[in-house]
Amino acid sequence: MSILNQFRNINWLFIGSILLVMGLPNPPLLISIGVIFCALGWIFSKGKLSNIKNNIKQPPYLFLLSVYLIHLVGITYTENYAGWLDEMRIKLPMLVLTFGFFASDTLSVSSRYKILYAFVIAISLVAFGSFTNYLLHLEELNERVLQSKEVPILTLRTLINSIFNPAKVDLFVSDLSHIYFSIMQAFAIFVSYHLYKSNQLWFNKLEKYLIVLLGIFSLICLNIFASRTGLASFYAALLVAIFWFIFIKKHYFLGLIFLLIIILSPLVVYHSLPSFQNRITNTLQDLREYKSNTDLSDWSLARRIAAWQIAYAVFKENPIFGVASADTDKAILAHYDKVDFCIDKDKRILPHNQYLEQLVGFGLAGFIIFIAGFLFCLIHAIQQRNELLIYFWIIIAVAMLVESILERQVGVSFFTFFLLFLHKHTPK
Repeated sequence: MSILNQFRNINWLFIGSILLVMGLPNPPLLISIGVIFCALGWIFSKGKLSNIKNNIKQPPYLFLLSVYLIHLVGITYTENYAGWLDEMRIKLPMLVLTFGFFASDTLSVSSRYKILYAFVIAISLVAFGSFTNYLLHLEELNERVLQSKEVPILTLRTLINSIFNPAKVDLFVSDLSHIYFSIMQAFAIFVSYHLYKSNQLWFNKLEKYLIVLLGIFSLICLNIFASRTGLASFYAALLVAIFWFIFIKKHYFLGLIFLLIIILSPLVVYHSLPSFQNRITNTLQDLREYKSNTDLSDWSLARRIAAWQIAYAVFKENPIFGVASADTDKAILAHYDKVDFCIDKDKRILPHNQYLEQLVGFGLAGFIIFIAGFLFCLIHAIQQRNELLIYFWIIIAVAMLVESILERQVGVSFFTFFLLFLHKHTPK
């Protein structure tokens, strides 16, 4: 057997997918390696030309390629070439994974489930490490939430290092963004349910109970860590899931019971978890500070709302084609000097809103392409009755209201991978 045939017999897409999903809540090197392996799946695919022909017109592929192309065209009206190159580097997984998926062979049902299991396990391990740290520093971390700070998201490696090298480890600093982790955790809960109701097993029947426990644990941690973005995304997707249960599956009685539960659960959580209660208190105070416009420097939500207003003002000055994505940061930060928000210079932030990022960077022209492609992905998922993809879409759509998901590599990789994977490989 030739070396080329040996390489062709390796399931590159499966290996790359496992590495990527395990790397999402961990250091980014694993994500990069996973993306490379997924690309090798395309390079060594036996039928890549026929695969491309069959998949090229599918909505997710067209959407992702169009978004990448828009950023590529951005070089024509910017002089910030270093910023443009950095943008293209961050967006590279969007291009590589798209080719990797639409040109690679379809994964087996067993492989698909193993990838989803690996994702849930990776999220659960990081949640366990962070939960342990939370219990060890309960009072201090609950107090941090009142100060508009996060509950730190820590990997197990950090906790182990804290035992052997305590002087070198700060357990109050996150290893990764608590916002991005909360979004992934929200999705992992739905994946856990999907795995539980399926007929597929990895090893034996006991894993069904394990996946339920991991899902429940993730739900508890999501509320304890109290990230507003993850909570809003999860409960929005859960509400959609309940309406799907009632109107599509026609389970009216059970659906109404679940609807009652989702309405009452925030009240129960509020009175049960100090961190959740403190986040609500902090959010209300945050909004009061914004209305008073005294000093917003230490109030995260107030600064975010101010940034939204500034970003919209920048968009109105360049409504058709925007300022170019490479110049977005500079344009927004410069506009702070034209408004009367009381925010220290070193505390000024970008909009943390993907829709506003598109408007400012590419104007209405780019925004319409982005929204049309994104909505087309949802319509196609509904037509295919692809429940897990619909819930993923809702989580991302809500998260993009309060976070610029596609402006960081972990966000691009998470969004691109699961949009493609769930479109092509969602286990039935």
